[in-house]
Amino acid sequence: MLLDFSDDWRDPFVTTRQGLDIPMQVERLAASNLIEGLRLARVPADQTLRAVAALKTQPDVLYAEPNYLYKAARLPNDPFFNDTGMSKINAQVAWDTQTGSRSIVVAVLDQGIDISHEDLAANIWTNPAPGSIPGFANDLHGYNFLDDNGNVFSGNPVEDHATHVAGTIGAVGDNGKGVMGVNWAVSLMSLKFLDTDTFGEAKNALDACTYAKAMRDLWISSGGAQGANIRVINASFGGGPYSHLFEDAVSRLNDSGILFVAAAGNLDSGVSPATLNNDLIPQYPANFNGPNVISVAATFGADELTSFSHFGGVTFQNAHNFEEYVRILNEDRLPLLRAASLTPKQRLIREMVLQLKTGAIETGYFHKKFGVDVWNEFRPVYEDLEEKGLLQHQNSNVTLTRRGLLEVDHFLIDFFEPELRTVRYA
Repeated sequence: MLLDFSDDWRDPFVTTRQGLDIPMQVERLAASNLIEGLRLARVPADQTLRAVAALKTQPDVLYAEPNYLYKAARLPNDPFFNDTGMSKINAQVAWDTQTGSRSIVVAVLDQGIDISHEDLAANIWTNPAPGSIPGFANDLHGYNFLDDNGNVFSGNPVEDHATHVAGTIGAVGDNGKGVMGVNWAVSLMSLKFLDTDTFGEAKNALDACTYAKAMRDLWISSGGAQGANIRVINASFGGGPYSHLFEDAVSRLNDSGILFVAAAGNLDSGVSPATLNNDLIPQYPANFNGPNVISVAATFGADELTSFSHFGGVTFQNAHNFEEYVRILNEDRLPLLRAASLTPKQRLIREMVLQLKTGAIETGYFHKKFGVDVWNEFRPVYEDLEEKGLLQHQNSNVTLTRRGLLEVDHFLIDFFEPELRTVRYA
């Protein structure tokens, strides 16, 4: 579990409302330097949700949440994907002006990058002063947060996700080899937290964000002699429930001028179209609320969304016609318009869904805020999920089972109003 304390926890256990003492070992993380009070709490795996619920009732605990798992987003296997993509974004026009610069560092938060790849090696970032950040030794080309060392690439051929992503960002251009990236010249830093099966823990992602911010701050304070000029973190993964602590970490990156570019989400085709709509079922970290967060969808040659790409997940939408766009710009305003307003019921559903993604809700909260008994309001859906073993209901508490947490994104659509269950665009 991940916790945020206002004071350190000293007890060797946490006690539930039912009087059950759950053994708990509390440890600091590297990310504790980024988020004051952040700790990793180790409890028996089958007691995780009970421990989270118990800790949330403690006055000194600001947040308590599972150490969520994230998974790499799916990538197309078309060997000419980059060629098609570069044409579609009119990269050639930009290249007439600028082809990139190795003074800009893009950190790839993913698996490890193959730093010896012939089309990437010249653009791999090299640390001018390894070991400058305490706790991160031998960080020559980034850091391996999975194994806590400076060896960012295993050499295993199945560890190819970050290398593919890095190629799109910055494969060397105009060198007569392979493909070209959006940036022909750039410095690629490898922040490894996903394993060879493309899964990674939130605590390691938080440590990576801590390292990135520290390196950017050091680069500024040293006048470029140490650290790294990280301007962007690429995060092509997702799938975990909402994490307040991860969102806090991304917000701290903004304090150092670092963009956080995340995959909107990629599910296999065949699922309900509404489950791909991030405005209805948020995907994280792409749906984190922050001025430095950019959510990226996937399209194919016809400039339409692929069958597997998520979309939406925005609070604001661009002005919808060119004349209005220019008029707003001329008024020194951003050409952004708010999306359609939600009805009171839609607000209730949205908040309930967000809380369910954390693993539990307290029905009394919704009755107090909205004047609605959500169990009775959505009784057929809740009872069906309970019968399937996806959640448990006791008094005013609704708690997802382990299986329910794993399948949460697929059944939340059942709570939406019928006319919104097949919506394709937000």
